[in-house]
This record gives sequence, structure tokens and C-alpha cells, in this order.
Amino acid sequence: MIENKFEKPSLDFVVIGFTKCASTWLYNCLDEHLDICVARPKESDFFIKENLKNNPKRIERYNNFFNHCKTESVVGEVSPMYIEKDVAFENILNNYPNVKLLVLLRSPLDREISILLYKKRFNKEKNFNLKEELKERIKDSKFYYSEYLKKWFDNFPKENILPIILESVSENPEREIGNIYSFLGVDKKFIPNFLDKKLNRT
Repeated sequence: MIENKFEKPSLDFVVIGFTKCASTWLYNCLDEHLDICVARPKESDFFIKENLKNNPKRIERYNNFFNHCKTESVVGEVSPMYIEKDVAFENILNNYPNVKLLVLLRSPLDREISILLYKKRFNKEKNFNLKEELKERIKDSKFYYSEYLKKWFDNFPKENILPIILESVSENPEREIGNIYSFLGVDKKFIPNFLDKKLNRT
């Protein structure tokens, strides 16, 4: 019996994490580059929603996020939640073991404060206590990046992983976006209009 062939979308890079580390800034800088095409909308979360192990043909649905792309473009997506989800790790590793990975990072304490301030903005409870909330989050293992980073570094080629530090981006965005473009193999001298937009107002 001949197995029916199905199309697996091309994928050159994925921004896998973390939230509150300037993913919107990076998405827009990537989207502006003439040689790069990013998924629409931002944060497809496809590899979280789909269990491709049970039904690999579902990978065809991934094409829907890239219908606007030119064939010659460097193609990728920005979904920071991937780094925290086992199903995303397994789906990406099984389908794109040589994909380039960009990992957004920042001071863990600053990131937690940013998350909590965002939470506070939408929290209707009047007794929301930032300090107490922060103490609880620091006790949690999720506060530490190593738990999430290890499996990615252990299973993907290290030369295919680029850590991006928010503090370095804030200090010199032109240098950092040049390094990112170079890592992706596109013109590193391109200057996006979004380059100097304010990062992480929270």
C-alpha cells in the first residue's frame, strides 16, 4: 500500500520564548525585512494546539499562517509560549529538527514584575499585593529559565540557537537586530522603522 504524501510547510526559524521580553518588537522588526516573512497573526501557537504525533498530516494546516509569503523568503514565526510547553517542543523537534531558534530573555526579576503589573492592570481584586505575588512567583521553579532551556539546547544544534537579551537590545537595538538578521542569513544592514520603538512599557 502506497502512503499518500502530504506537504510539510517550510520553516526556517521560530522565536520560542519568553513572554514579556520584547516579542512584539522583534516580530515587527522581522516583518519589516524584505527577505523575511513571518506568520500572521503573531503568536499562532500552532505547535501548542496541534498534537502532530497522533496525526502528522495536520502539519498541512500550518501553511495557513504563511499564505502571504513569497517562495524565496526566509520563513518563521514568533510564539513565546512554545518554550514552556512540552507539546510544542516535541512537535517542533519531530518536524523541524534543524530549524533556527531565537530565545528572548531578560532579567528574571524584571520579567516577573512586568508580568505582575500586566496582571494587576486587569485584576479586579482590590487587595492585589505586588510584593506578595512576587514572593510566591520567585518560589516557583518557573521563575528560573534553566528548566525550560535545557531540553532545547540538548536536542537542537547549538549553532542553531540564538539567545536575545532584552537589556542588550535596549542598550543597542541596531547592533542586536543586525546580529539577528545575520543569524537568519539575511541583509544585516537593513534598518527597520520599528527599531527604536519603546520596549516593554510595563
